[in-house]
Amino acid sequence: TSSANWLLSGGVFVEDGATLTIEAGTTIKAANDGTTPFLSILRGGKIMANGTASAPIVFTPVKDNPKAGEWGGIIINGKAPINVGLEAEGEGGTGTYGGIISDDNSGTMSYVRVEYAGKILGTDNELNGFSFNGVGSGTTLEYLQAYKGSDDGFEFFGGTVSLKYAVSTGNQDDSFDWTHGWSGNGQFWVVQQSTEGGDRVIEGDTLGDNNAATPYSNPTLANITLIGVDDGDASNQGLKLREGMKGNFYNMVVTGFPKRGCQVEHDITISNMNNQELNVKNSIIDNVSPFKFTSS
Repeated sequence: TSSANWLLSGGVFVEDGATLTIEAGTTIKAANDGTTPFLSILRGGKIMANGTASAPIVFTPVKDNPKAGEWGGIIINGKAPINVGLEAEGEGGTGTYGGIISDDNSGTMSYVRVEYAGKILGTDNELNGFSFNGVGSGTTLEYLQAYKGSDDGFEFFGGTVSLKYAVSTGNQDDSFDWTHGWSGNGQFWVVQQSTEGGDRVIEGDTLGDNNAATPYSNPTLANITLIGVDDGDASNQGLKLREGMKGNFYNMVVTGFPKRGCQVEHDITISNMNNQELNVKNSIIDNVSPFKFTSS
């Protein structure tokens, strides 16, 4: 409820068969107690977090003057297909995900803001603002913001879920990242990088160990605004499409990146592009180096 104060300490799990309902205007704070706070919706569990424009639901650290990476963010684990086997274990022990139910329903999140998340647990083991693990198309995600996290703003590990009206602000790794065969849709995404840190705005993979793994990552994105900065290392870039992914990108504005606008990398990805299974159309790639094509 919005009338009480709420504190997350350690990993908080919504179990199979349970539903967590969060009222509009509720603020949930991540504890500063030596734990790694995060909220994880397990397979079969649901979250019903429906804020409004005037009364959003906010997840933020309890400490004063927080910095990026204070806590672990929100994780949803679903039963939709992934390409690393029937199921996989989420980063940081946040739950098992994957399955065969493409239209699996993990609930609804609308007008939810996650601040200062993305806690780093170890090498290649970082939590994000929002992690969508094998989440199915029956789940509704809209009007979400990831604000100043230390890793990715939004990351998809397979699944079929779509995301509409999403804002990534000042996240220090990738703004939107996907792998393991994500095939949902995205529309009305906005990114503003920060001089405090940032890498790629969109990093799209299928699978690093097997670029031909199925299902391929194959999203459709439209109406996307990506605004980059130089955070001091001259390496920030707009889109890095690689490791065999397919997809369609329409009506994008990509500007302000010191390294390049869009890179297509690895032989299978380039083959997908040449076969018109990976397309960028009706878009403005406004960079000194707009396109780069790199073989394996």
